[in-house]
Amino acid sequence: MDYREEFLQIWHQYVSRPGSEKLAEVLKVRITSLNDNKTMYDGLMRDMPKSLTYKMSSDKSTTSEVYYGIEAYLDTSVGNEYQQKSLTADFRWWVEE
Repeated sequence: MDYREEFLQIWHQYVSRPGSEKLAEVLKVRITSLNDNKTMYDGLMRDMPKSLTYKMSSDKSTTSEVYYGIEAYLDTSVGNEYQQKSLTADFRWWVEE
């Protein structure tokens, strides 16, 4: 992406599809910017905010690529009632200039 601003906001949004509510109670997700290893979110899927922002800065006109890591995990204390459950989520990324 090209940007010339002092900073550029990159927005992220996730939407859980219907039927995923049960697993969202215990499934955790960690979203990390792989550009600078900054954790943007680490918590339960059900508690994930409607959107996250990530700011990039440059003092000159530049082009950058942004890479993210998304890691889903369960706490070891999660019970058997969550076996065979699934969660489908759509992640959307966009830039506002």
